[in-house]
Amino acid sequence: MKKADRIKTQKDKIRKKEKKLAEQKKFLQERAINHSIQRAKERYNLDLDKSDIKKIGAMIVNGDIGSMEYGSDHTSLFVKLVYKETRIRVIYDVKINTVVTFLPFIQDKENKYYIKNSE
Repeated sequence: MKKADRIKTQKDKIRKKEKKLAEQKKFLQERAINHSIQRAKERYNLDLDKSDIKKIGAMIVNGDIGSMEYGSDHTSLFVKLVYKETRIRVIYDVKINTVVTFLPFIQDKENKYYIKNSE
């Protein structure tokens, strides 16, 4: 096999792998968006759609948020922000560039918010 043919074969393999990774990322994004829409309705009674989830993601990327903490794996961001006049807390996945879920807020007697511990 000629060197040019080997290079072409390697490039084809790389393109196939990149295409497969892009398809996997798109699948994970869609699944996360659908999950986020369900949790927003369940936990905040917000009727959101895909474009809303993308807007929230853009707000996070642009820094238009209240506060943010990195998760222990440094690929997740725990974010507090206001959207549609509602204080929300979400998890944003840096690897797939989207909101993956909405976390519940609990309000205590001192009007402070904290995350409900699921344990």
